[in-house]
Amino acid sequence: MKSSCLLCHNFSLVVIMTKKEEHNGVTRYNAVSRPIPLEMLVLGPFNSPSFTRRDDGEGERGILSSIRNKVKESRTVYPFTVWHATAATSRRRYTLVANSEAIREKWHSHLKDAIFLRQAQQDANKVPHSIIWYYLLLNRSRF
Repeated sequence: MKSSCLLCHNFSLVVIMTKKEEHNGVTRYNAVSRPIPLEMLVLGPFNSPSFTRRDDGEGERGILSSIRNKVKESRTVYPFTVWHATAATSRRRYTLVANSEAIREKWHSHLKDAIFLRQAQQDANKVPHSIIWYYLLLNRSRF
């Protein structure tokens, strides 16, 4: 399984996973998949144990890059998982990492709040069935 360095961006309605690319001094963030609507985002465990990860020297090419990668320092990262629930049978899983426990907890809180606000917004747009039936009963002679 190949891992790559993705960046997670949370907008008001969607979460977008991007990959940072630099070319001739210009930085671009390319989307690696379709945006995930917040109503389709499922949060996984945010209490997984931390692990040590060596920087992979992404973007470096050439003969010396393998030597540089061997001497790079390791860092401790804190993983968390989110799923894009596209259907009941298929889910796309993303395991993201944060540089500290506090940042991971901040992401957890932020994503929970965003999902809650989106759900509240959707619920506010719904018309209760009792109001619809009452309107139909009052206006039944018109139909």
